Amino acid sequence: MSFTPTATGARKATITITDSAPGSPTVINLSGTGVAPSESLVVSPTTLVFNPQVTGTTSAQQTITVTNTGNFMVTFTNVTITTGFALSK
Repeated sequence: MSFTPTATGARKATITITDSAPGSPTVINLSGTGVAPSESLVVSPTTLVFNPQVTGTTSAQQTITVTNTGNFMVTFTNVTITTGFALSK
């Protein structure tokens, strides 16, 4: 059983199973609530500061965390960075 709302708000339905057993039919009540997608990303920290670095050497890595705080799947399609810095995964 799954619930795939097509609009926001409360939804109700029933499943009716009819068979030859005593007490038939059996009714199962269903309910669910459709909510609007909430697209929200939180980036932390929003600034990275690197110590002075000798040319031709690589600094220690620093981490940026991106958290999806919404209820909607987010797909990153591209991440770019300007010259002098490098991204690692």
